[in-house]
Amino acid sequence: MLRLEQVTKIYGDGTRALNNVSLKFEAGEFVVILGKSGAGKSTLLRCINRLVEPTSGKIFFEDQEVTAMDGKRLRSQRQNIGMIFQNYNLVSRLSVRTNVLAGALGRTSAWSALINYFAQDEIAAAHHHLERMEIGEKAGQRADQLSGGQQQRVGIARALMQQPKIILADEPVASLDPATSRTILDILRRINREDGVTVLCNLHLPELAREYGLRLIAMHSGEIVYDGPPEGLTPEVSDRLYNTPAP
Repeated sequence: MLRLEQVTKIYGDGTRALNNVSLKFEAGEFVVILGKSGAGKSTLLRCINRLVEPTSGKIFFEDQEVTAMDGKRLRSQRQNIGMIFQNYNLVSRLSVRTNVLAGALGRTSAWSALINYFAQDEIAAAHHHLERMEIGEKAGQRADQLSGGQQQRVGIARALMQQPKIILADEPVASLDPATSRTILDILRRINREDGVTVLCNLHLPELAREYGLRLIAMHSGEIVYDGPPEGLTPEVSDRLYNTPAP
């Protein structure tokens, strides 16, 4: 479904965030990408949908080279890839409903979006996703009136509006308390199981990674240091992952 071939990202200040990363993901996987801050996890996800441009290497989604796309083809491809952010990325002054409808912008004309006009079936879909997130009653409220966990549910509903084949969740629980974190991860796991949507989820806590990931990828200094089942991530591997200084 998705593969990366020798992907490298070097930022303008010389930071090598990714170093010749090659990975392959199958449809329907729930993968947790684990590592401390600066390991390259966020850069990896953002290269997949080209919010960050790789310095070198190739990325393929369903055998189409994402790294060769531009303009309309890239916008169309991004509809297949939902993104969930650590800090929610909602427009705080707009309603919950309007934030969710933003996920349908790829199917809505620019003029209709400008005047905040959406087809009735899109509005119905937005309400369906909010009900699924158990916050349907919040549809008319401003986004900034919600708790952090509720805002992240809005972010997930917005991603589902894209009808994605894959969801990239970039530290979706880093700003949340432990109980709310598990609630959000339970929602992502349910979407994975019920909808068959592939989920790539960045986390920095090994205990959550072992609990939710069917496959774990551990990163350190822009490189893959482990790729396998949760039970293979031993305390010794975790200790090396978090305590080995960057070169």
